[in-house]
Amino acid sequence: MSRVTSSDRFAHVEQLYHAALARDERERAAFLRDACGADESLRRELESLLAYADGSAGFLEAPAIDGIAAAIFQSDTPALAGQRLGSYEIGPLIGAGGMGDVYRARDTKLGRDVAIKILPEAFTADPDRRARFEREARAASALNHPNIVTIHEIGETDRHRFIVMELVEGRTLRAIIPEPFDLDSFVQVTSQIVKALAIAHAAGIIHRDIKPENVMVRGDGYVKLLDFGLARLVSAAGAPASDETMARTASGLAVGTARYMSPEQARGDATTAATDIFSLGIVFYERDLPESVRSMIQKKIAQLSEADVRLLTAASVQGFEFDSGVVAKAVAIDAAAIEERLDVLERVHSFIRFVNEQELPDRTLTLRFRFVHVLYQNALYASLRPTRRASLSAAVAEALIGFYGAQRSAIASELAVLFEAARDFEHAAEHFLAAAQQAASVSANKEAAALARRGLNALAFLPETRERREQELRLQTSLGPALMGTVGFAAPEVEAAYNRARELCRQIGETPQLFPVMWGLWQYWLARGNYQTALDLAKQLLATAEPIQDDALLLMAEHAFGNTLWLIGDFESARASAERHNALYVPERHHSLASRYGGYDTGVAGLCGLTMNLWPLGYPEQAAQTGRDAIALAREIEHQYSLAFALTFNAMVHQYRGDVERTRQDAEHAITLAAEHDLGPWLAWATVLHGWALAMRGQ
Repeated sequence: MSRVTSSDRFAHVEQLYHAALARDERERAAFLRDACGADESLRRELESLLAYADGSAGFLEAPAIDGIAAAIFQSDTPALAGQRLGSYEIGPLIGAGGMGDVYRARDTKLGRDVAIKILPEAFTADPDRRARFEREARAASALNHPNIVTIHEIGETDRHRFIVMELVEGRTLRAIIPEPFDLDSFVQVTSQIVKALAIAHAAGIIHRDIKPENVMVRGDGYVKLLDFGLARLVSAAGAPASDETMARTASGLAVGTARYMSPEQARGDATTAATDIFSLGIVFYERDLPESVRSMIQKKIAQLSEADVRLLTAASVQGFEFDSGVVAKAVAIDAAAIEERLDVLERVHSFIRFVNEQELPDRTLTLRFRFVHVLYQNALYASLRPTRRASLSAAVAEALIGFYGAQRSAIASELAVLFEAARDFEHAAEHFLAAAQQAASVSANKEAAALARRGLNALAFLPETRERREQELRLQTSLGPALMGTVGFAAPEVEAAYNRARELCRQIGETPQLFPVMWGLWQYWLARGNYQTALDLAKQLLATAEPIQDDALLLMAEHAFGNTLWLIGDFESARASAERHNALYVPERHHSLASRYGGYDTGVAGLCGLTMNLWPLGYPEQAAQTGRDAIALAREIEHQYSLAFALTFNAMVHQYRGDVERTRQDAEHAITLAAEHDLGPWLAWATVLHGWALAMRGQ
């Protein structure tokens, strides 16, 4: 038998792809069934390519964080078909996504066919990816319901981590959507999805990525809900009221798939069961969108001139709302002519609505419009071929940069996504970094971490150069503090980020980034309880800062040194270090250090450190007053992370003093603040202190 090469397969896929593309969308599913026969992998591959071709798998369809990562997996992870993993014989690839490849396999012990999801080798060393991978298995395995995929085993070998699950043979809802679908069948499918979600929500699990690709329909009509890789665990009764909002910024980013996100998920707010219900509603609406509406949209677009279609497709790239000036610059047409055409498109064709007139940062006047309905924007954006979408995304991004100039950091996240769509990964990484830094500056640490990771994913497409290493170093040193604020100072992800940053410093050579990297490792080892390593690192920081007398470096070195001395019980020396630190601190000059060092303001932390030393040295009233000063400073600089920090430390001092009521008050305030801004470490610490206060009151 002759061996089929990858080039042969590519040619075959290309031939079938163009043949399917030439057919009406409603005829494609039947064509693929006939053309692919029993080759499930081939059919899925073609469905994926066709989804990209008609735009449904572009930015709106791709998971918000994993799109680029998936491309890395698919190109770098060798195929495993024909190999063994323990007692499993690996068969053909049947699916791929942001968290790994899925293979059909044979369980030789039990004599059954299963599906195995394998974490790509490139990410087995990444603690965060491993955690998400394992969370998927734990989330799904905790749910025992016929409409939720069954997890059989979580396994590990020297090279691979994998999840063994029930093999569901059928088609995704995405493949079924274009086909004729009677009302009874529609109700049968949707009711099963609702039942699966009800079970998950009752167990306190939010799926967060409900979309047609994650719903499998078997040949007998049975439905299975798949892919809990983005699942979030909340209390079985739902998230507490204080957890319903989260810090929002212009650079907000949430996990999920943009097209199916609820408003709160798209804003980066905390998610609840309502998030899944909203996403499911979009799936239902998309499936049951009357053909008359689809036809009406296409007919309305077909009535436009070619020039007007080009104008509106360019507008759709900027978004649901767009600026006449930006579109004019992107398509290189006079702004007055664009405004005239937009006026006609509003008055005569009713495609868009005028919002307001505004001035862009460079003082250019522009008219703001929005599409009458998001369906128009979706249809126009979906009509773009990948190359045209890339070129228009680049043109819109360059237009925005021209108008915003030095103020472009205000739209850094928007620019990053546009450059990503343009496949300009160098500029995408640059703007993801700026967006991460902006998010960190307002205590949106979860968003900052996600943005930094997306920037790192973009860098993976660039050649290995010194410039790439320097940019990766900047992203890693932005990721580290953001992780400290969300998953905790001692989390494995924090160590991984700073160890990678230290290796980059070694590769680059002399670099000022080494100091914050060593500081981050100090914070990690201190939180891990390895005080000797922490003390050694603190002394190294002092030895670096003292000869050059840089006040910012001295400030952070004293912070590290004093905190380590406090934890090893040298309170007099720790107090002296804290006082030297506090004498150096000037809010206007040093508050910006928070985004590079731990996420908290060092002035607030210095006052908290002094408070913790005054108490054991016999100055309880001074300790209480210094604690109040820390809270006042955090409020003055309006930094929510630092305020949660100060409130928690104050609650601890009140606990030491035996003041139950003040412990309860400060802990409650810290809990509310930490829940609102997703500050996991302070939420946990404050909850313990609050529990102590309640216990002391007999509650």
